Amino acid sequence: NAAQSDYLITTIKAVDEDSGENGRVSYFLKVDNQNVGETPEFSLDKDTGELRTKTFLDREHKAEYQLVIAAVDNGTPAKFESLRLLTVVLVDDNDNAPIFASPLHQFSVNENLPPGVIVGTVKATDKDSGENGKVYYHVLEGNQEGAFTVDRTQGTIRANISFDREKQSDYTLTIYASNNPILEHAAAILNSVDNATDGHEPSVTVVRVRVKDDNDNEPKFQHKVYYAGIKHTALVNEPIISVIAEDPDLGENGTLVYMVAASNLYKFGDSQSSGSVVPSPFNISQDGILMTAHYMAEYNQDRFVLDIIAQEVAPPQRRATAQVYVWIIDRSSLIRMVVSRGCSTALGGVTRRLASASSALLVPGRRLPLVQADRRYDDWCEIHLHAVDPTTYQVLPVEKVLETIDSKYDELKDVYQEYGVETLIAASATSKAPDSFDPALAALIALLIVLFTGIVTFIVVCACLKHWVIPPPSLQSSKGDSLARRRILEELSTTENPLWLETKLRPYEEQELTMNVFGDQNEQPPAEPAPTDNTYATIQGSRTTERFGDYATLGNDSPTPLEAALGFQGSTFKPPSPDTPEPPPRPSGLGIL
Repeated sequence: NAAQSDYLITTIKAVDEDSGENGRVSYFLKVDNQNVGETPEFSLDKDTGELRTKTFLDREHKAEYQLVIAAVDNGTPAKFESLRLLTVVLVDDNDNAPIFASPLHQFSVNENLPPGVIVGTVKATDKDSGENGKVYYHVLEGNQEGAFTVDRTQGTIRANISFDREKQSDYTLTIYASNNPILEHAAAILNSVDNATDGHEPSVTVVRVRVKDDNDNEPKFQHKVYYAGIKHTALVNEPIISVIAEDPDLGENGTLVYMVAASNLYKFGDSQSSGSVVPSPFNISQDGILMTAHYMAEYNQDRFVLDIIAQEVAPPQRRATAQVYVWIIDRSSLIRMVVSRGCSTALGGVTRRLASASSALLVPGRRLPLVQADRRYDDWCEIHLHAVDPTTYQVLPVEKVLETIDSKYDELKDVYQEYGVETLIAASATSKAPDSFDPALAALIALLIVLFTGIVTFIVVCACLKHWVIPPPSLQSSKGDSLARRRILEELSTTENPLWLETKLRPYEEQELTMNVFGDQNEQPPAEPAPTDNTYATIQGSRTTERFGDYATLGNDSPTPLEAALGFQGSTFKPPSPDTPEPPPRPSGLGIL
């Protein structure tokens, strides 16, 4: 096997009993009925008969060769020839390593099967023959726990254990094929695999075993009891809490459906349930999010105990159950805690410490990034909690709980520092952020105010016009009356001596008396006046001109413009007595009618 070139295979010898040239024999290879001295693989010396190789011969390529040898004498006139068949068999040498047909083998096995189950078989081939061609299989790595055994001569892989997919779902083995029944230098072999130029060593294969799933696990909730709170102003489909059950099985075997089995209502202050509300005011999504199905305002200050079921889709459809306590609360029952941590940070530690310090059950509610002055801080978190009596499940007053917590500040300051607790106050004490200014709304309000004012003004004007009676202009009024009134007022406004004013005002007093004398023509005749001791003179109207004392009156005359301008000013004169001297003459310019 694997003979080198010019390798002497044999020497061919033929005998001719003739003498001389007739008995000298020459050797040839017969190819296509022609005598030749060589072929691509062999050469034959015609004089010595030595048969040699011309090239490298590989038994795995061709195990034997059939040659026809011709022995020819050199006699004359005719040459005699003798033929013989020569078979050249290449002897095997262990010059080939076992080779796997594929660098990767993949198998699968069901979980929960008993040990000894056949997982699969690997096969490597060796071109050598006999003992040189025998292949032995060895596990180089991946079987540290002894989960498999490999038949050394057959390459059969068997399970040594009963597999549990939920514990380990995949295994990887590295198997080496060798002509040696005993594994030697495993580390060097692995190193050669790592250093292979193409990343593959033909004598090594990787076996991957996948454990198939069986529906052998039942669903389980993370907790048996959950606590949550929701404000009484909550709308429909508002999320409350995540209630997730887990089934480690794969695919449909691990698929669950959620349902609210009962919604037991506990009225405020009651320790006994009023019964299950149908239809339930709550829904649960198929990813385990509990949400409101109705408005919560009618259940303010009440609480619910919900029975939640998670059921498998695949047979045998096993179930898991949990209870969710839900309190319907208002803002006055909430505690506001602000921490300088993101909302994704686990804060169960601080909640438990605060609950322990207050001897109450602190139920976490809304958890959102902190928003102040219309700015959002994602690295800060605002958490709302409410405190519950762990025995009666009644909501505790916020002030009482905070007072208890504040009294233990020294015990809790390390917790505050660890979790970054910045604020812990009543949520009702938080000032509400001002609403943002809406120009459109402001313009609408202003327009409505203007319209309302205009309508009210219009109504008032209409009402006034309805009762406003404009008297007809006086027939006696004229431009002269106005001038006379003005002249009189100017005279009265001078700074003359009051003694002179008396002489000027006397004619006006006479005119006042005249105004009292003449009444409305349409009035009834006045009755006989009763005697009076009034210091002011009163003269009744008369149809004739009379003379009384020093004053003249003209009956049934209309008031002069001067009288109309002055109006009634009152009179202070008395009728003259016979002993009274006659008054001085009147000022020129005012005649007696």
